[in-house]
Amino acid sequence: MRFCTNCGAKLGENDRFCVQCGQERDDWPVQNATPSNDAASGPAQSEQPADLASQPTMIDPSMQQPVSPQVPQPSRSAVPAPTVPLPYTAQPATSAATIPVPGTPTGAPATPTAPQSQSQSKPKQNRGLIAAIIVAAVVAVALVGALLWVLVIHPRMSGSPNPASSSQSTGTSGKTGSDTSGESTDPKAKACADAPDFNIDSHDMHGKDLVVRLKVTASCGSGSTLNLDDDAVRITLKDGDATLADAVYDFSDDPLTAKAGEDAETSVAFAQSQYWFVPGEADWDNLEITGELGADAQGDKAKLDNSKDFAGADALDKDGREKVAKAAIDRQISHDKSAVDDLTGDYTTQLSSKQLNMQADGKTWTYQDIWQQYVDLKNDWPNTVLLWSGDWPKYQRSGTTEYYVMLSGETFGSIDDGWDWCSTNGFGQNDCMPISFE
Repeated sequence: MRFCTNCGAKLGENDRFCVQCGQERDDWPVQNATPSNDAASGPAQSEQPADLASQPTMIDPSMQQPVSPQVPQPSRSAVPAPTVPLPYTAQPATSAATIPVPGTPTGAPATPTAPQSQSQSKPKQNRGLIAAIIVAAVVAVALVGALLWVLVIHPRMSGSPNPASSSQSTGTSGKTGSDTSGESTDPKAKACADAPDFNIDSHDMHGKDLVVRLKVTASCGSGSTLNLDDDAVRITLKDGDATLADAVYDFSDDPLTAKAGEDAETSVAFAQSQYWFVPGEADWDNLEITGELGADAQGDKAKLDNSKDFAGADALDKDGREKVAKAAIDRQISHDKSAVDDLTGDYTTQLSSKQLNMQADGKTWTYQDIWQQYVDLKNDWPNTVLLWSGDWPKYQRSGTTEYYVMLSGETFGSIDDGWDWCSTNGFGQNDCMPISFE
């Protein structure tokens, strides 16, 4: 069995040429004799076989182009299609086609165009921008961390107050501290968050206002530091269960600080409407003072005679002030009873007589008003006494037994001397009159 070496078609034993593509067999014998010119004559033709169809077709390949036969193609999976390697040509990185320029040698590299230069510089610019952004982010994180350390973490670790506030040692409130930094040399010391302990050092009167100087100590033990910066600290002066003075103070603008084991000092002022006793008659050694953080202030700060004193707002509402004022009146009546007894048989002057809810002097009198009038008179005339009219025969006989009466406590030899005293001290006839106290 033979096959065409060109197209692979099957060949017969006597086929010289492929019936599909016309390719001559490689193993076909070559004839030595060349036909003469008489080959075309009749006798020669008669020697040819009668059946021409059975003879191979004589086709001169040099005279006729072979016709491409319809050759069955093998499947792609069986024989891969041959690939023709292309000559390698170096391409620029930007994959832009290079157009040959006349006169330029074939092997010479073409000069890069402007767009190629810009495209090559963009990666460098992008890398520079990214680097700058990273550096800026690192710097920002470092700054935030530093601020957190200085303002939050370090103060909490050391137990010290904010540096901005701890640098204040004195102010218009008159506060001073034995340690103005508030930091302790003991690394374990922490600022006490509870209300501190207050102790009375001294007191004084600035006009009608009571000024009390205090020593303040952290209440969490000797290992804690003091940092009083609350904006509503209630300070109450007491005699047992009796409230003698009460007000709310703001320490946030000028904190009070001290190291562990040490104390600080401050002075607070109670306006005349914020204390309910006679300071000169009190036993200060037996008085105590308490502090409360986060108290509710009733209104604004009180107005003081001395604007440099540390003023506070009212700690009690109207009902609370009425209660402590009534208690103060009762205590004073009991205190003054012996002094009133000493006036028996002498002339003195009566300065006021008031009832609760009495309409006089353009207002309805309250216990707070009655107490305030008594304190005013006491400040100007120290011998003034307060009594309840129902306790004394003089007023019982006249039927005026439900009045709070204030006497000057001064004694006179006659009624005329009493009138002279009233006139000399600026009282009118309705505000001052001499009486014989029996």
